[in-house]
Amino acid sequence: MTLSELLIPGFNVDEKQSVGFEQLNGQIEYTMAFLALVVLAPIVEETIFRGFLFGRLRNNMNFLWTALLVSLVFGAIHMQLNVGIDVFALSLILCYVREKTGSIWAGVGIHMVKNSLAFAILFLQLDIQNLIINLLH
Repeated sequence: MTLSELLIPGFNVDEKQSVGFEQLNGQIEYTMAFLALVVLAPIVEETIFRGFLFGRLRNNMNFLWTALLVSLVFGAIHMQLNVGIDVFALSLILCYVREKTGSIWAGVGIHMVKNSLAFAILFLQLDIQNLIINLLH
């Protein structure tokens, strides 16, 4: 049982993320989905959330409150509780990286890696658990 399941009654950790690309057929559609989800989304989201919103709020608030507020909004816009919790945690890390580097670009890279992994799991049926087990043996 996860911490989320313990703290939130009825929380469904197994709920599948809805990304708007549920009916992909063919290489071109997979390529377009990859570009949208792994390349474009991190650039746009980091520009808006850790670039504009974080930058504006940080001028008037301390780091902790800025990171919490930006991350809460970022989680909420994903409109699924299980996804929202995941991206809230990711956002806290990305806010820290933004604070330390003064730039969004390291966060864009981290966000792309995270979305690449999610893409592989959702669309390429990558079995992370078995992959890790095989790598450890």
